[in-house]
Amino acid sequence: TESLPDGFVFLHDRLPNVQLSLRYASEENFLGRRVNGYLANVSIVTEAAALGLQRAQIFAKAIGYELVLYDGYRPQKSVDQFVF
Repeated sequence: TESLPDGFVFLHDRLPNVQLSLRYASEENFLGRRVNGYLANVSIVTEAAALGLQRAQIFAKAIGYELVLYDGYRPQKSVDQFVF
């Protein structure tokens, strides 16, 4: 498995059933092409964010809902591609 900087985790390792819709890893986004730095439909977040999302998912499921995440950590090369 790929290593991450200290304090970051792959969200699916902490919240395996979370729904991800990371469209920057596909052509289905406002650019119409994959964004630099998005190689797969995986979300990288801080450990604190993962813990907060775990809590939010528990609360959401208790009232009949579920989280869908659209983004996570964004590499600088991705941000650079958004600047026109």
